Amino acid sequence: MIILTSRSSVLLRPRARQTHQGLPMAFNALINRCSQVALDVNLGQIGQNGTPLQQWDYQGTPNQHWEFQDAGGGWVWLKNQQSGKALDVVAGQIGNNAAAVQQWDYQGTPNQQWQKVNTGSGWFWLQNRQSGKALDVHVYDIAKNGARVQQFDFLGNTNQQWKEGGNTGSDRFTFGSFTFALTISSDQVCKLFERHRFAFSRIGSCGNLNAGEQQALRTAYARAIDHDVSTNPNANAEAFVNGSQILVNFGNLFPQGDNEIAQSLIHEMMHCAGYTHPDKTGQDQPNDNGSYYGSPPLRAEICIAGNQSDVVKALTLKARYESCSSVGGRCVIRIND
Repeated sequence: MIILTSRSSVLLRPRARQTHQGLPMAFNALINRCSQVALDVNLGQIGQNGTPLQQWDYQGTPNQHWEFQDAGGGWVWLKNQQSGKALDVVAGQIGNNAAAVQQWDYQGTPNQQWQKVNTGSGWFWLQNRQSGKALDVHVYDIAKNGARVQQFDFLGNTNQQWKEGGNTGSDRFTFGSFTFALTISSDQVCKLFERHRFAFSRIGSCGNLNAGEQQALRTAYARAIDHDVSTNPNANAEAFVNGSQILVNFGNLFPQGDNEIAQSLIHEMMHCAGYTHPDKTGQDQPNDNGSYYGSPPLRAEICIAGNQSDVVKALTLKARYESCSSVGGRCVIRIND
């Protein structure tokens, strides 16, 4: 299930020390940019060579803390604080995408050595010295605690990017039940995930939804929600009322930008939460407090739009170019003909 929390987790960093090579060292969490959770060694197998690496909601425990040790020539190896073992790609699979990443006693071999390559704003990807591939969280399990960590060709996606330090913030939460069809690309999965996270972060501060509507939306986020591709050429996104699936026409929706993606997702999540509205008519206009624009799914979108002038602009554009109507029992955010 999804764990929703408003409690911040603060990582207390130990004082940095110097190795004999002069490299500052400290144990820190490694947080994945897409999932916002930590690189983790399973506690039940912490003493064993060959324990697979996974991601897990950050707990601040030493099995989730890593130290960059100088391996020479600009390369490092990553030492787990609790086990003392190294981040290691299975040598027999070193040439393969999706090769398993595990912990192993440090041997000084290139399958255990990595290079930090900066991508900006404190994020980086980790390149394996032997394979040249990136440390990667399996993207179709990105919403799950226990998702496997592997190596893969670097594609620039956020499931391959990391930052040192504990993840904090009142908008942090862990999905446990969201799933994604294999027909959705890895960068699209990460964009959906990030926009859901943004939408969820706005719920508590949104005066457009009452307390009951806010709680219903949070409850919907705690359910198993599948994501798939809509092939409706006139749709941005689709969902059934009280359903457990969101379909997205990526070619239509994604070019409209981050705010529109988040608005469409929160709108469809309100349908999954059980709320509906009548089909839009020509008489329905933004801010008329009528049965269409006054309904919870449309009011939820205002949680995303920002200040009042942005809200009016966004809703006016929606009135001109977009509507949400029922098609065969499914609520479809449509591009107006």
